[in-house]
Amino acid sequence: MNREIEFRAKDNHGKWRHGSYVKFEGLQGAIYYPIRHSEKKDYIIRTEWCYVDDETVGQYTGLRDKNGVKIFEGDIVHWKSPYGHSFTKAVGHDDACGRFTPLDVFMGYDCEVLGNIYDNPELLSTK
Repeated sequence: MNREIEFRAKDNHGKWRHGSYVKFEGLQGAIYYPIRHSEKKDYIIRTEWCYVDDETVGQYTGLRDKNGVKIFEGDIVHWKSPYGHSFTKAVGHDDACGRFTPLDVFMGYDCEVLGNIYDNPELLSTK
Protein backbone atom coordinates (compact mmCIF):
# COMPACT_ATOMS: atom_id res chain seq x y z
CA MET A 1 0.00 0.00 0.00
CA ASN A 2 1.38 3.38 -0.98
CA ARG A 3 -0.50 6.35 0.42
CA GLU A 4 0.44 9.78 1.65
CA ILE A 5 0.29 10.14 5.42
CA GLU A 6 0.18 13.73 6.59
CA PHE A 7 -1.14 15.60 9.60
CA ARG A 8 -1.89 19.24 10.24
CA ALA A 9 -2.28 21.18 13.46
CA LYS A 10 -1.96 24.73 14.73
CA ASP A 11 1.30 25.62 16.42
CA ASN A 12 1.47 27.68 19.61
CA HIS A 13 1.28 30.88 17.52
CA GLY A 14 -1.86 29.86 15.62
CA LYS A 15 -0.06 28.97 12.37
CA TRP A 16 -1.05 25.77 10.55
CA ARG A 17 1.78 23.23 10.26
CA HIS A 18 1.74 20.17 8.00
CA GLY A 19 3.91 17.11 8.50
CA SER A 20 4.40 14.15 10.82
CA TYR A 21 2.65 14.22 14.20
CA VAL A 22 4.25 12.78 17.33
CA LYS A 23 2.79 12.59 20.81
CA PHE A 24 4.55 11.21 23.85
CA GLU A 25 2.54 10.24 26.90
CA GLY A 26 1.98 13.21 29.18
CA LEU A 27 3.53 15.73 26.76
CA GLN A 28 2.19 18.18 24.22
CA GLY A 29 2.15 16.88 20.64
CA ALA A 30 4.51 18.13 17.97
CA ILE A 31 4.63 18.30 14.18
CA TYR A 32 7.82 17.64 12.23
CA TYR A 33 7.60 19.55 8.99
CA PRO A 34 9.89 19.90 5.96
CA ILE A 35 11.75 23.05 4.99
CA ARG A 36 11.86 22.98 1.21
CA HIS A 37 14.31 24.55 -1.21
CA SER A 38 12.93 27.89 -2.42
CA GLU A 39 13.36 27.06 -6.12
CA LYS A 40 13.09 23.27 -6.12
CA LYS A 41 9.87 22.68 -4.17
CA ASP A 42 10.33 18.90 -4.24
CA TYR A 43 13.76 19.19 -2.58
CA ILE A 44 13.73 19.14 1.23
CA ILE A 45 16.63 21.00 2.87
CA ARG A 46 15.87 19.92 6.44
CA THR A 47 13.05 19.24 8.86
CA GLU A 48 12.04 21.28 11.86
CA TRP A 49 9.49 20.70 14.59
CA CYS A 50 7.19 22.70 16.80
CA TYR A 51 4.70 22.04 19.56
CA VAL A 52 1.08 22.07 18.42
CA ASP A 53 -2.37 22.38 19.93
CA ASP A 54 -3.44 18.73 20.23
CA GLU A 55 -7.11 19.71 19.86
CA THR A 56 -6.45 20.88 16.26
CA VAL A 57 -4.67 17.77 14.95
CA GLY A 58 -6.26 16.28 11.84
CA GLN A 59 -5.06 13.58 9.48
CA TYR A 60 -5.12 13.87 5.71
CA THR A 61 -7.87 11.59 4.37
CA GLY A 62 -6.03 10.78 1.16
CA LEU A 63 -8.75 12.59 -0.79
CA ARG A 64 -8.94 15.97 -2.50
CA ASP A 65 -11.92 18.16 -3.25
CA LYS A 66 -13.05 19.18 -6.74
CA ASN A 67 -10.44 21.98 -6.71
CA GLY A 68 -7.56 19.67 -5.76
CA VAL A 69 -7.45 20.85 -2.11
CA LYS A 70 -6.39 18.15 0.36
CA ILE A 71 -9.19 17.10 2.73
CA PHE A 72 -8.21 16.76 6.41
CA GLU A 73 -10.19 15.64 9.44
CA GLY A 74 -11.83 18.76 10.82
CA ASP A 75 -12.39 20.34 7.40
CA ILE A 76 -15.83 21.69 6.61
CA VAL A 77 -16.91 20.28 3.28
CA HIS A 78 -19.87 21.15 1.09
CA TRP A 79 -20.93 17.92 -0.59
CA LYS A 80 -23.31 17.49 -3.53
CA SER A 81 -24.67 14.05 -4.20
CA PRO A 82 -25.31 12.85 -7.73
CA TYR A 83 -29.02 12.83 -6.81
CA GLY A 84 -29.33 16.56 -6.16
CA HIS A 85 -28.96 16.60 -2.36
CA SER A 86 -26.33 18.80 -0.74
CA PHE A 87 -24.89 18.96 2.75
CA THR A 88 -22.29 20.93 4.66
CA LYS A 89 -20.57 18.94 7.40
CA ALA A 90 -17.22 18.49 9.09
CA VAL A 91 -15.01 15.56 8.14
CA GLY A 92 -14.47 13.19 11.08
CA HIS A 93 -13.91 9.60 12.08
CA ASP A 94 -17.57 8.56 12.01
CA ASP A 95 -21.04 9.90 11.40
CA ALA A 96 -22.15 9.60 15.04
CA CYS A 97 -21.63 13.35 15.48
CA GLY A 98 -23.15 14.31 12.15
CA ARG A 99 -19.78 14.38 10.43
CA PHE A 100 -18.76 13.07 7.07
CA THR A 101 -16.53 10.05 7.00
CA PRO A 102 -13.85 10.06 4.29
CA LEU A 103 -15.89 7.43 2.44
CA ASP A 104 -18.91 9.78 2.34
CA VAL A 105 -16.74 12.46 0.76
CA PHE A 106 -15.39 10.03 -1.83
CA MET A 107 -18.86 8.78 -2.69
CA GLY A 108 -20.11 12.33 -3.20
CA TYR A 109 -18.08 13.00 -6.34
CA ASP A 110 -18.61 16.75 -5.98
CA CYS A 111 -17.29 18.23 -2.77
CA GLU A 112 -15.50 21.43 -1.83
CA VAL A 113 -13.54 22.38 1.28
CA LEU A 114 -15.05 25.58 2.68
CA GLY A 115 -12.89 25.92 5.80
CA ASN A 116 -12.36 24.03 9.03
CA ILE A 117 -14.00 23.68 12.43
CA TYR A 118 -11.22 25.63 14.18
CA ASP A 119 -11.05 28.75 12.00
CA ASN A 120 -14.58 28.80 10.55
CA PRO A 121 -17.07 27.10 12.92
CA GLU A 122 -19.78 29.50 11.77
CA LEU A 123 -19.86 27.70 8.40
CA LEU A 124 -21.61 24.74 10.02
CA SER A 125 -24.44 26.81 11.45
CA THR A 126 -25.20 28.78 8.27
CA LYS A 127 -25.55 25.93 5.77
